[in-house]
Amino acid sequence: MLGDCTADDGGWSFEESGLVRSQLDNDFCLQADYRLSSLGPGTPIRLMPCDSDEELQLFVFVKGQVIRPVEDDGLCVTWRGVNANIGNDPILLKKCDEISDELEWKLQ
Repeated sequence: MLGDCTADDGGWSFEESGLVRSQLDNDFCLQADYRLSSLGPGTPIRLMPCDSDEELQLFVFVKGQVIRPVEDDGLCVTWRGVNANIGNDPILLKKCDEISDELEWKLQ
């Protein structure tokens, strides 16, 4: 779920390998939903045990504003709705040209 950024949330780190690792529990990373056979708009993002050999866990972080899966540079990680709904919107993939210009990811 989309949440507020606070000092207590642990944050996220982007690694050179392409993993986006939780700093709250560094054994878990972002992953496009593993149950789907291919990526596409609406693909959910989940937390899964980190595995740099899992292609669905590999992302590119571009200019602080775009996190996109390595496998599809036309898709970007964002929230479900048009406007962010903190605590209610799941994180998923959308076409990059459909995401808000105001989106800014803060990864360490």
